[in-house]
Amino acid sequence: MKQPLRYALAIVAGIVTAMLLVNIIEGIGHRAYPPPPGLDFADQEAMKVYIEALPMGALGYVLASWIIGTYGGGVVAGVIARTGSRLFPGIVGAVMLAAVIANLIMIPHPVWFALVGVFGTIVAAFMAGDTSLRFLGKPE
Repeated sequence: MKQPLRYALAIVAGIVTAMLLVNIIEGIGHRAYPPPPGLDFADQEAMKVYIEALPMGALGYVLASWIIGTYGGGVVAGVIARTGSRLFPGIVGAVMLAAVIANLIMIPHPVWFALVGVFGTIVAAFMAGDTSLRFLGKPE
């Protein structure tokens, strides 16, 4: 496979993997902590009240989905790209970080949650780079 095609595939596969993991984990969270019937997700004031009342476990599912999604997608991108660099996990991490920040802007969250979400996503991207290097047998 030609390198540009491999690199494009690595990025797309990494982002798709990350998004799938986020959806799966958040779906499990919604089953464990279902939103109230009739909640309008487009109403910012209703969302603010809803999020303020959420238990820690529900918020934990969201944080876990962002961090695990970033890590998993980054590892997939790094392994498919086979470059021996952290570039492709970093690209997936940057896309996920942008998604996390957009989510935090659109839906009001507690400050601690925003900090953990942003820093957790960054750390997960770095860890994905290290894991993909180890998987490929490349020195760090």
